[in-house]
Amino acid sequence: MTLIAMMLLTMVTTRVNTQISDIDSISTSSKYALAAISLAESKIEYASNLAYDEKTVGAVVNTTSSLTPVASLGIDSGENAYVDTTFDDFDDYNGFKDTVKNMMSTVYYISCTVNYVDPLVNSSIPGKTAATSPTWSKCLNIMVTGKNMKDTIRMSVVNSYWKFR
Repeated sequence: MTLIAMMLLTMVTTRVNTQISDIDSISTSSKYALAAISLAESKIEYASNLAYDEKTVGAVVNTTSSLTPVASLGIDSGENAYVDTTFDDFDDYNGFKDTVKNMMSTVYYISCTVNYVDPLVNSSIPGKTAATSPTWSKCLNIMVTGKNMKDTIRMSVVNSYWKFR
């Protein structure tokens, strides 16, 4: 009887320890994901506060043909590709990559793309189909990965140019 009780106690203890280990793993994974979401959100907030386009920095544009061509989206001369605080417009984030080493005891990798999108076309949902010519809307897609993360965090935001007179 004592032997059976000891076997049952061992099985229960092993099961409880496995459950605790699984909970700890899920908790740690969630912490890394939340930090990655924070990093993506901060890029979105910073980019959204910049001018819509290089041509709209301190000026008003009335036609889409005056905007930066699709092939020229990205950082402009005088801006540092590794320091986004030098950016002055939304599409400077196209091709931006960053490595964050000082958060949550892991390394995070951030990569961004910016495309023109047509908000009236259903296929222009962020991350799907980019417009082939300048439009009044741009989509910033951010991807964050980490050495200790199981999943990739992907976030998108659409920024549109509005100028009221």
